[in-house]
Amino acid sequence: MRTGWLCLGLTILWASTSQAQTDPIVEDIVAAVSQTRLTSHVQTLQDFDTRYTYAQGNTDAGDWLVGFFTGLGIEVERHEFTYGTHTEENIIARISGTTHPDEIIVISGHFDSTSEQPYALAPGADDDASAIAAVLEAALIFKDHRFERTVEFICYNAEEQGRRGSIAIAADYQAAGKNLVAVVNSDMIGYWPTGWGRDLDVAYEPVSEWLADLVIDVNSRYVGVPIAKHLSGACRDDHWSFTSRGISAITNMDCWDAHNGGPESTPYYHRSTDTISTLNLACMTQVVQVNVAVVAELARPLNPVGVTDQWTTVSDRANRLSLQIRPNPFGPSTMIAYRVPTTGIVSLRVYDAAGRLVRTVATGEQEEGDQSRIWRGNDDVGRPATPGVYFVRLRVGAERQTKRVVLIR
Repeated sequence: MRTGWLCLGLTILWASTSQAQTDPIVEDIVAAVSQTRLTSHVQTLQDFDTRYTYAQGNTDAGDWLVGFFTGLGIEVERHEFTYGTHTEENIIARISGTTHPDEIIVISGHFDSTSEQPYALAPGADDDASAIAAVLEAALIFKDHRFERTVEFICYNAEEQGRRGSIAIAADYQAAGKNLVAVVNSDMIGYWPTGWGRDLDVAYEPVSEWLADLVIDVNSRYVGVPIAKHLSGACRDDHWSFTSRGISAITNMDCWDAHNGGPESTPYYHRSTDTISTLNLACMTQVVQVNVAVVAELARPLNPVGVTDQWTTVSDRANRLSLQIRPNPFGPSTMIAYRVPTTGIVSLRVYDAAGRLVRTVATGEQEEGDQSRIWRGNDDVGRPATPGVYFVRLRVGAERQTKRVVLIR
């Protein structure tokens, strides 16, 4: 257990959601994560008895994963790779992006397992059915949404044989010139013997520190579990297959400290006793919420209905909000002024003409009276927005008003 704000020279961040800026679509995705389904996913994978790379259970588990994704109506492929005299398969499912399909966001884990008797009994509930459960849950939820970027759900094989599966994918994707924007990997996210007395660990390399920081930021806005980032150290997990090639990747896990000489322990690691009965499924569910929120934000969810279809009718009551935008057109910044008729929850967001959330300018309770905020023409991660037409949507309680604004440079 770690205490205090500093441990082993690494800053521990306790998330706060008091000033959070969130995307309502991502909020819906996070809320859709089901502990019941996650439990079922882990139990199903454990019930293969072993998923050791060279055992029949591994092949059977791979076939089951293909069937799961196929049943969701998601594109799925078997990615074959060889090493030595062995030929194995990774499983890759895919939801193609709407506007930037060539940009790929990956959520992943490894489905093989091992133990002291790998051919007979290697249930691998934490290592790594817990991460595969997260991948499956993400696919199940994401299938009902559209995203700008392509999302791939990857189940690596032969991780226990030296990351063979992820090495093969990283090499093949790089050779094919595929644009991997980010890889959000997990390995062991279910073992929380003291609940949140230990933190969620994010292992990264310098090329992916921005991604580790994003995990921390997204966690603070949507979930709020204790979290810490660490340079990978001895923990060269599947993310290392990508970062060693200059591709941004991280691994979320419950036990970085235990694998890097710290006081924590994982007594069921690589043992036949790594079963679902040892997992804290409530904590695991929150980790999965962090994962899906990060992937969704990276993939950029699309509003199912365009702004012009949904929000251009303004009631007479909404005019009490007195939404004004000056200058308009603008560049580089504009002032958004409005009135809060009565103290209440305010949402002020900017959308593009297709209904995609660009910037959350303000959320939370505000007092009655005149208010103003500045929009500097950037999106929620600070990137300059493309010149064009946008819509500023103000909601105060049940009242709302939308106005068109034009960004020029």
